[in-house]
Amino acid sequence: MRKIISYIILTTLVLLSSGCRGRDYVAHAGGNINTHMYSNSLEAVRNALANNMTYIELDFSVTSDGQLVAWHDWHFEWDHVPTHDEFMARKIYGQFTPIDFPRLDSILTHNPYLKLVTDKMSNPAIIDQWLRAYKDRMWVECFDDNDYFALQEMGYSVLASRVPPLQSEGKAAVRNYTFNYKHCSDLSERDGDCFALFGGVITRTMADSLFALDQRIRFVYIDFYD
Repeated sequence: MRKIISYIILTTLVLLSSGCRGRDYVAHAGGNINTHMYSNSLEAVRNALANNMTYIELDFSVTSDGQLVAWHDWHFEWDHVPTHDEFMARKIYGQFTPIDFPRLDSILTHNPYLKLVTDKMSNPAIIDQWLRAYKDRMWVECFDDNDYFALQEMGYSVLASRVPPLQSEGKAAVRNYTFNYKHCSDLSERDGDCFALFGGVITRTMADSLFALDQRIRFVYIDFYD
């Protein structure tokens, strides 16, 4: 009995000391809307809310006139970096509503339980300029060691967008990662505190099986809700 109690106490302490708690689904690029993925659209976010999602991931870009918008890569539908007005005037996939900062701000304000994961852009100055008010409700996917440590020092929760393990010379080790789930067969040998998995087409049921692989998996980005 004492051994069991000691094990429970030890396990609890390990979990509490981890920088990565809980297991959450993340609506990938806003989640699906109808048969469409990666739309980063208002309709996709509304569908995520209707499916009781508490985390949404959005891809961010900056328009030619310096406005933050939810968009993956301009070359998908644009042959130039659009202005804010140009971006907002065009329907995504010809039918869905684009998201700029005022719309994102309204979504997060009216859904105080909703949390944000960012992708595609991790410039600390831009992140802090636009999203500082939601610092305690978001994780930033970082594409550069300097961004990772700068944002961490600014109080943001951060994920390194690369396959672990990594060490940064002269600094504390990178501990939180996001990487393609297709590369997680050897997850038990990875070094890190917290992992976020994405890639392919992942459903909530598939996410449950991925969570079972390792207790360090904190997030799984899902594309469809089964």
